[in-house]
Amino acid sequence: SDKDVPTIAEELGVEHILEGSVRRSGDRLRVTAQLIRASDGFHLWSQNYDRTPDDMIEIQENVAIEIAKALQTAMDPEALAQMVSAGTSSIPAYEAYLRGLAYGIDTESTGDIYEYMGARDAFNKAVEIDPAFAAAHGALAMYWEDVSNTANMSYGVLDESAEVMQDNFDTAIDAAIRHSKVDSQRTKFRAIQARVNGRHGQALRLFEDYLEQQPNDADAENFRLALLAVMNKRDELKTAIVEAMERHNHTSFVVAQGVLVSLNTHDETFIRETAQHALESQPDSVFIAYQAHRAFLWIGDVDSASRLLPRIAASDLGESTRDLAQLRQYCAEGRVDEGARLLPRLTAYAQNDLWLQWWLLHVSSKPAEAAELIRPLDDTRDLTTLDDYAGYTYFNVSAFPNFEAHLMAEGAEPYEPVPMPYACNFDS
Repeated sequence: SDKDVPTIAEELGVEHILEGSVRRSGDRLRVTAQLIRASDGFHLWSQNYDRTPDDMIEIQENVAIEIAKALQTAMDPEALAQMVSAGTSSIPAYEAYLRGLAYGIDTESTGDIYEYMGARDAFNKAVEIDPAFAAAHGALAMYWEDVSNTANMSYGVLDESAEVMQDNFDTAIDAAIRHSKVDSQRTKFRAIQARVNGRHGQALRLFEDYLEQQPNDADAENFRLALLAVMNKRDELKTAIVEAMERHNHTSFVVAQGVLVSLNTHDETFIRETAQHALESQPDSVFIAYQAHRAFLWIGDVDSASRLLPRIAASDLGESTRDLAQLRQYCAEGRVDEGARLLPRLTAYAQNDLWLQWWLLHVSSKPAEAAELIRPLDDTRDLTTLDDYAGYTYFNVSAFPNFEAHLMAEGAEPYEPVPMPYACNFDS
């Protein structure tokens, strides 16, 4: 950024800025770091490190301790020991883990879902090198949860069965829980496990407990927002969205999730404000633009939605995702003939995608047929897959008695579906 330190600090809501750089040349690593007081630009502390890459973790520990001293922060030695022991002592494992995280960050900015596939190999590499690396096991579990969710953009990219992806998730999350050395980390992984396995009430309690200890964890915040939406806890959801978007203003996947689940509040003013705030906070994020496009159409602001469509169309999002946004826009504008011409292409994409088939029936003003399509999931008590649909406001939970009974038992609030407001009637 070319902004000055006081401006950055004001935007982030912090009193101090840590500024630094890392340069690598062959087998030498130079790390420079300086801690700056934002109010007057005074350098509280600075340090250069000339080391080999094998010293990376030691450098990080030294930086953390020196900053704590510079801020005159009292840190409990036992807590410090737990924090340090929560990671890994293997430099190659740590570097592989960082590469996996980087794939996710790049995907957030570009929309290229295929790039995200590299995260799996990186996290697998990390746990192969250090089988006790709990954070890498946890990241791998969250990867499998993401790509196995039938409503996510990344679903269908991998040629793996649902059973294989569930097994991979179970293996990774069990390892993450088993190897966690810090109670709060173990709580997070137990919460993710409960969420994926349909134990909504337990998952929500665990995420809330965890976020009290680690309020800045973006992944946990994202899971909590999704849970509150599925369980129809509107008042709690609205508060959580505001808090999450303030706390994670620079994390695009949390902000995008906030826009998505704002529809579950059924508050048009709140939905508009949430979408506008998201676009202002991260104007270059295609994921936020995609969710804001949906939100504007939901409240009938067709013009605001149309202004976002060129950015979505020019992005690296998958072709079916871009077409889906275009079809929404056609229907919202009453351009039924143009939507009808696009429909066969999306129908072709949907041949092996149950969620997309379900969505196409809703956008075609056929909600009863959409419910019939996925009713076998309720008959076979595939409640985990139904969870992927339940966060959408046009999902009619009363059409799925087993799933409805399960949600009510988990503490969900009753709700009525809201028909998709921008649906077309292609049969007329």
